[in-house]
Amino acid sequence: MNVLIVYASQFGSTRGIAEHLGEALRTRGVAVSVVSADAASQGNVEPFDAYVVGSAIHGARWLPAAREFVELDRQGPSRRGKLDGKHHDVRRLS
Repeated sequence: MNVLIVYASQFGSTRGIAEHLGEALRTRGVAVSVVSADAASQGNVEPFDAYVVGSAIHGARWLPAAREFVELDRQGPSRRGKLDGKHHDVRRLS
């Protein structure tokens, strides 16, 4: 399995958690790429079987870069479907 971990971090804590998760998965034999939400929004997510997205929370909301990545399908025909069919689970902590 090839997993993409995407993070949006303002001060580095969320990036650190994403990197730690990536290392934990690698020790279990999973191929993992850890990238910022800004970079992931510009890149190709199609080669990945699953993705994990995490963001810092400010004002009870994810950072804009993380929200943009998750909303790729709403950004027009050139981006449509890139996340369709990928393994995912959306959980919200409140």
